[in-house]
Amino acid sequence: MVNARYPNVEVLGPRSVCPNTHNVVYKVENGGSYDLTWRVEGGTVNSFNGDSISVNWGQTSNTAFVGVVA
Repeated sequence: MVNARYPNVEVLGPRSVCPNTHNVVYKVENGGSYDLTWRVEGGTVNSFNGDSISVNWGQTSNTAFVGVVA
C-alpha cells in the first residue's frame, strides 16, 4: 500500500512488488511545505533523500506499507 496522510501530497511508486525486491524508489510530490517522515513496514529503507526513499522489500506481506507521516 502507498499512502500519504496530507492533502495534496502524493507518494509515487509501485503499489505492488515481488517479494525480496530491492532498491524500489518512492517519491513525494507536493511535499515541500510539510515536515515529512517516511514510514515503511515490511521492508527496510535502503537510502533516503528527503523527498524520496529507496526500499528493500522482504517476504510477501499483506501489511506491507510505505507512506509519509507527521
